[in-house]
Amino acid sequence: MQFAIDDDFKVTGHAEDVQSTFVKIDSYFKTSLTEAKMNGRVGVVHAFMIAAVNKALDDGVQIYNNTIENLSIKTPRIRMFEKYLFIDA
Repeated sequence: MQFAIDDDFKVTGHAEDVQSTFVKIDSYFKTSLTEAKMNGRVGVVHAFMIAAVNKALDDGVQIYNNTIENLSIKTPRIRMFEKYLFIDA
């Protein structure tokens, strides 16, 4: 994934691949569905997941921070490290 952040703390970006894994299923009724079966079926919606993530990132995600007005912020920057986004200014 590629990310950018503008001076108003709006995150935009582009995803080329999205990975998802079912790790636990708690059902309210008896089922033969398992995590392995769900993980096998998730590939069917893979393209839809990428499209949904890219649509959200194209529109931009506003990061709300009630202290933004009170700070003297220079150019914000965004980094990704071990599945976390770090935003600093």
